[in-house]
Amino acid sequence: MTEPERSSDASSARAESQRDADPEHVDELGKIAQSFFERRHRGESPSITEYIEKHPELAEAIREVIPTLLLLDDAGSDAASSSCPRRLGEYTIVREVGRGGMGVVYEALQETLGRRVALKVLPPEHLQDERRIERFLREARAAARLHHSHIVPVFGIGEDRGTRFYAMQFINGQGLDKVLHELRIRREQGGASTPTPEDYFLNAARIGLDVAGALAYAHGEGVLHRDIKPSNLLLDSQGSVWVTDFGLAKAEGSEDLTQAGDIVGTLRYMAPERFHSKADPRSDVYSLGL
Repeated sequence: MTEPERSSDASSARAESQRDADPEHVDELGKIAQSFFERRHRGESPSITEYIEKHPELAEAIREVIPTLLLLDDAGSDAASSSCPRRLGEYTIVREVGRGGMGVVYEALQETLGRRVALKVLPPEHLQDERRIERFLREARAAARLHHSHIVPVFGIGEDRGTRFYAMQFINGQGLDKVLHELRIRREQGGASTPTPEDYFLNAARIGLDVAGALAYAHGEGVLHRDIKPSNLLLDSQGSVWVTDFGLAKAEGSEDLTQAGDIVGTLRYMAPERFHSKADPRSDVYSLGL
């Protein structure tokens, strides 16, 4: 190789290194990685080539970063699956689909009826906490007494070798928070599949109306949700919305499990009176409006 050729290669390498270190490119690469793994965790099979074709200016960085993150993601999945129960009662666990402070949700197969269900399981670290157990059971009972086309129905409560769980309808979809996040990414990237402003606001109005109807029904049955937020609203594959996670619900006439001074809920979506340990149907409506 001649000296001019070596000089040209070195200059190209420096330019490529500077480009990859550019804050805008780093930010864009982060969004690409996030999109890739969100799709993968939903059960899709995104390809690295697909993202390289959409972002040729980041091709080399994508080839280096995504495979490394895949190895880390697989390692994390293996660790999670090792602690995942294989079976609870008549339910065979398929995979973990969600995790929160009140429990872990798995996709499972109810063998006696041959149907797919969502199984919410109280984590092992809470099995000796009587308040946690009572709140978990209250969540199941509150949801089980509600029969509405936009509220996830509960099928039954169970216990297996000390592990408490309850089964509910499996909703093939994702939380509204993830849907909104994906829409923001598409809009920033100028994707052709981004809905028009008219469609967006029509869909938002329809979802809001359906959730408001579900809450009005729950309130009529004497149940307050107390934790309405995008991640507790599921959109199925048909675009229908489902209210879920009654972990902080309170039924009319029941004792409140919170202690004096406790603030339960998600701060960003809480009505002002909730900070004084007060709540009524208007509190849920306030959270929905946010």
